[in-house]
Amino acid sequence: MKDNNIIQYINLKELNPEEQAVVTGIFDKEYEKIHRLFSGNLLNLLVHTKVHDKGGKKKYSVHIRAEAPTKIFATKKAVDWNLKTATRKAVAEIKNHVSHEFKHQHNKKEAFKLKRMMRKTTRVV
Repeated sequence: MKDNNIIQYINLKELNPEEQAVVTGIFDKEYEKIHRLFSGNLLNLLVHTKVHDKGGKKKYSVHIRAEAPTKIFATKKAVDWNLKTATRKAVAEIKNHVSHEFKHQHNKKEAFKLKRMMRKTTRVV
């Protein structure tokens, strides 16, 4: 049930085909989990990959921006010498941000109200 229009990749062409397969493979596996955290209200998932050459060795940074109708979540510190590790760090961080936001509402009624409001706004669009 993956919607290809939701995931957008930036600078993916700067990576070689093996590295591209690593990034897209991880997001193919993790997309459903991220989408479920948003209660099905994920509007846009932007994946920005950067390659930093440090004297012949590559350092990767992966930034994710997930857009919901009411809030935008973004990662900041997913940097590693290994592309797979950097991508997994970014995915873990975005999952943590989203679950933390919904978990630490003042009470459960407020959390359900926020989720209900997110569902209504996506139906209108």
